[in-house]
Amino acid sequence: MKTTEIIKTYYSSLAQKNDKWKELWANAAIFQDASKTLSATGKDAVIASITPFLKGVVSVSVLQ
Repeated sequence: MKTTEIIKTYYSSLAQKNDKWKELWANAAIFQDASKTLSATGKDAVIASITPFLKGVVSVSVLQ
């Protein structure tokens, strides 16, 4: 899958409020916020870390 396809699929999934976006994360994914207070390593940990935030998102769109 090309990078553009991954991005489109990710944001489309978020907009539709389905779980397809979860499939796009690699098993070795790492997520860390700028302050480094939030740090997650591994697909399951990353998904668990960002899911609460995503539940509060009302809508998403790609402008460019």
